[in-house]
Amino acid sequence: MESSNKASTVAECTKIIEESKICVQQSSPFEKLIRGVCNDLNKEADRCRGLIWRIQQRENYEKSKAMKRKWQEKLQQQSK
Repeated sequence: MESSNKASTVAECTKIIEESKICVQQSSPFEKLIRGVCNDLNKEADRCRGLIWRIQQRENYEKSKAMKRKWQEKLQQQSK
């Protein structure tokens, strides 16, 4: 079930992660444990961390493909 307020960009996710850190720092252990003060924000921050990780993973994969292609071309030129 998707919520309409879920972040979809890295900038939004970065903001949510920062808000989550601030909430955890400013809330007492009692509030966090009993009332679950930061629970929703922490869940969204976890989802955002996953999104950012997947984006970085995709970027690194594309970089490695480009580097592999470059090296293959270089090897082909040397073998001629």
